[in-house]
Amino acid sequence: MDQQPLTGNLNETAFPALLVRLWKQKKSGLLSLERPREEKKFRLERGNFVLLRETLSEEDLLKFLVSKKILTAAQKSLCEKQAQMDARSLLWCLTDLSLLSPSRLWLMMEAYLKKYAFDAFDWPEAEFRLAPGYIQEEYPYQTGLHTLNLVLEGVRRMANFELIAARLPAEGESLQAYAPRHLDLIRLSPHEQYVLRLLAEPKTMKDVYGISELSLKETQRVLFAFICLGIAGPPGTDAQARPTPDFSLTESEKIMGAFREKCLVVYKYISKEIGPVAASLVGKCLEEVNSWLGPNLPRIGLNPDGTFEFKAALRLNPDLFLTVIEELLSAEVLMVKRTLGSEHEAALVKALEKTGNLH
Repeated sequence: MDQQPLTGNLNETAFPALLVRLWKQKKSGLLSLERPREEKKFRLERGNFVLLRETLSEEDLLKFLVSKKILTAAQKSLCEKQAQMDARSLLWCLTDLSLLSPSRLWLMMEAYLKKYAFDAFDWPEAEFRLAPGYIQEEYPYQTGLHTLNLVLEGVRRMANFELIAARLPAEGESLQAYAPRHLDLIRLSPHEQYVLRLLAEPKTMKDVYGISELSLKETQRVLFAFICLGIAGPPGTDAQARPTPDFSLTESEKIMGAFREKCLVVYKYISKEIGPVAASLVGKCLEEVNSWLGPNLPRIGLNPDGTFEFKAALRLNPDLFLTVIEELLSAEVLMVKRTLGSEHEAALVKALEKTGNLH
């Protein structure tokens, strides 16, 4: 992994566009945003958000719960006193005092992380720095918050329309829909799908504004989201929509065979090192990938031998199929690094290089 910090300013790259860029590059590390009198920190793993003790302010979480009327001010004070008396975390006290059920607490932690991130979507400028590095904490609170859909949700909530308008092409410039590999992973709403259809052929921004049945501001919001997500842009670029090549089940089976071989190597390796727990760890990798598949896509299954089961709907979509199997394999390799260390990760990668090619 590249150990050089990545730095820049949001006045050049909007925060949602930066997050998508880091997701595409599968970056891991601590992302910091800093502007006068304010700083935010996020932990990324392979481009996705992870909620950790180091990046969660328990005090701010309690304030968030009070602002959402999940807790009263009196309950907040009770929780703080209990934590001080018992020398325990505020999270522990929330469930010990039965103020929140564990499942609701975790939902609220995710909601807090989103609110914390979404506030920065409206920042026109701030210095950013990504310090590369993998997670050191043994038990993250939350993993696999998929960046693409988090970005889409964040843009939907943006209030800084001046920022949105400033980052869009001029009215005389053209825009066209793209068909990148990650398009099927993005959960577009009906009105967003409508705008994407408007861009099936290149149109000037002025033409899009004139045709769209959404207001100017809401049309601009959707177009800004598309550009950040990489699903629309100038016509004639390499990312432009291209016809999907013929992709038969026979070709899918060849790729699947090479992927199964790699999965068997991974499962055999970790089973030898940690025994029956291997199945549980592979299952967690699968849960992470299944969590960000779109609502209309079938879930992936896990076989007893550590290989994965795909429905035809996934296997006949070449770009999505390759994206998913690469994500699964990356998740497994990272799981080995987390569980067994860097030396085992290197040994596993070396063993995988001896197996068939996925492409």
